Amino acid sequence: KRPIVHLAENINTLFVHGGVSHDIGIQYFAKGKEGADMLNKVWWEHSHEGKLVDFLSREDDLGHVVYELLTYRGNHPGYANWETQGEFDDDESDLDQVCATLHDMLSKMDGIDRIAVGHTPNDEVQIRCDGAFLALDSTLGRWIRGTGNEYCPGPEHFERRQGVDVARTSRNGNYRCGDIKKVCEGQIVRLDSDMSVNILTM
Repeated sequence: KRPIVHLAENINTLFVHGGVSHDIGIQYFAKGKEGADMLNKVWWEHSHEGKLVDFLSREDDLGHVVYELLTYRGNHPGYANWETQGEFDDDESDLDQVCATLHDMLSKMDGIDRIAVGHTPNDEVQIRCDGAFLALDSTLGRWIRGTGNEYCPGPEHFERRQGVDVARTSRNGNYRCGDIKKVCEGQIVRLDSDMSVNILTM
């Protein structure tokens, strides 16, 4: 069984794919591990393909909470308007406010001193809010680093085609695939029991 959240109690770190909004953090993680266990139990009960879509689409249900844990980006600076308008501001002018909101939420979450997320990629691991927020997605995958979420051929594809030409542009020529490198780039982290974060560059 794969959890929807994981609380690493030895390092007081809550791992979640998307993020945790202030309201959900206070309401569902005030008791720390108890809340994480409850949400994982609910997830396991509803994650079958015959139940999942209906479960995640219920606005007044735990499905909405699980959906937000998967998709929320509001713990990152610059994403204040993302949920409502799909807009991102890369100047990070709201970093202080984002961190203040995060610290207030964490102060009300038992046994949780920091949150670690993926979902929102960057070229490097981001450590924010005095170490209370870890954005760990550093686009390690060669395809997503080279072309984002586009479906583009990589080196192995050309090797299998044995010299047969493969289109690297869209049909109208407006989009061209970037090059896919042969080795991964990016960073990974090691989180130690003394709460230190060690970044390892590929």
